[in-house]
Amino acid sequence: MREAAQPTENVVPALTPATVLRLYLPLAFSWVLMATDGPMSIGVISRLPRPEVNSAAFLIMMSLAMWIESPVIDLLSTSTTLAKSRARVKEMTRFALRMIFFVTAAHSLVALTPLYEVFTQTLLGVRAEVAETARAGVIIMIPWSGMIGWRRHWQGVLIRCGQTRPIGFGTVVRIAAMAGTALGLYGLSSMSGVSIAATALVVSVGAEAAFIHFIARAVLADPSPALDAPSSDGPLTQSRLLSFHLPLTGTTLLNLATLPIISAALARMPHPLLSLASYEVANTIIYLHRAATYGLPETVIALLEGQASRRVLARFSGIAGAGLSGIMLLLVVAGQDRAIFSRILGASPPIVETAHVLFTASCALPFLDSIHGYIRGVLTAYHQTVSRLVAVVAGVVALGAVLVLGVALAWSGPLTAALALTLSLLAEIVVLAWHWTRRKGDIVGSEGPLGATASG
Repeated sequence: MREAAQPTENVVPALTPATVLRLYLPLAFSWVLMATDGPMSIGVISRLPRPEVNSAAFLIMMSLAMWIESPVIDLLSTSTTLAKSRARVKEMTRFALRMIFFVTAAHSLVALTPLYEVFTQTLLGVRAEVAETARAGVIIMIPWSGMIGWRRHWQGVLIRCGQTRPIGFGTVVRIAAMAGTALGLYGLSSMSGVSIAATALVVSVGAEAAFIHFIARAVLADPSPALDAPSSDGPLTQSRLLSFHLPLTGTTLLNLATLPIISAALARMPHPLLSLASYEVANTIIYLHRAATYGLPETVIALLEGQASRRVLARFSGIAGAGLSGIMLLLVVAGQDRAIFSRILGASPPIVETAHVLFTASCALPFLDSIHGYIRGVLTAYHQTVSRLVAVVAGVVALGAVLVLGVALAWSGPLTAALALTLSLLAEIVVLAWHWTRRKGDIVGSEGPLGATASG
């Protein structure tokens, strides 16, 4: 499909780092706060009976839940890129509701039918005890995907309107609901650790989705220059939306498949229960550092206009990623990662030591994420969504190759996982950069990304 995209009306001609920072900081703040879901969940689980089994079950539950929700995750990018008028917002809302129905039905089928055993025990090779412990949480998480999709759709509209601060406030609402629910159930109920975590996650995401919904409706009620400009590329139809969104969905579907793939590999390596539990503990803190880079693609999409802005955004992205990787390295050198795992997350000494190995080997990930996020944002702004899908295929192949080798040679699970993630991300970056270099002359017009003709 070929279509002409439109310029973002609220971008100043001379983009400065300060302008980027103002738009990016609330998004980064939101992502980092969201990343505290994991530490809070593991902190509760580690203080309840059977912590190793429940930590491993939490990893399985989140792997399945996030993989199932993948079709709605990129509603954020789709709305940010395409919701450029009130008519388009209405069409986008219809599209989002259809996607929400689909993922909710899919989650219900997996959670409530024998498909659950097929996914967890047959495909992932998870021990029956861990799979059974995780199932209650997977059932509780049935509304999760739909609420995530609704929230991300309206967050995209807010970003298009230049209103990123409410997104940060919405995440504060989410974390408050998460903490209140988790602590309340920890003190007053006899639920398992993974069930408490699942309930807290559902309540918190529901609260955030409701907050973002009402804020977005209030923004739409007032005149917004970002939504009142005429569009020259024709009406936004459901078929055009599907053509733009499906490659993003495929990208995220494959990308999130890495979670169950890693879980399956760890379950087949030496000391599987320790490896699974340690991976979940370490990843909660690794994810905190990586999450701050996840607002970069939407920042690039909203602000990209011509070569000068690309240079500013590229430099900003690289500095942000390097700083986050540096923080991880400092934690390792100072020994504070172990302190976080033991004192804050309450992990046992064997888990702490194994998680330390994984954390140390993952220090480069935030920097690579920042490069990855910048190129993804540029390509999405030019409607080059298929390139992202091709890159993720290359990344999954690289990840799978390392994990298969690790299982065959009985390597250390945490080290293998860190190596697989790093090489997978590098493979994606190489493919994305190659695609951009090869197509740059064809898709970059004198009017900037949103005035150029793009295919994809």
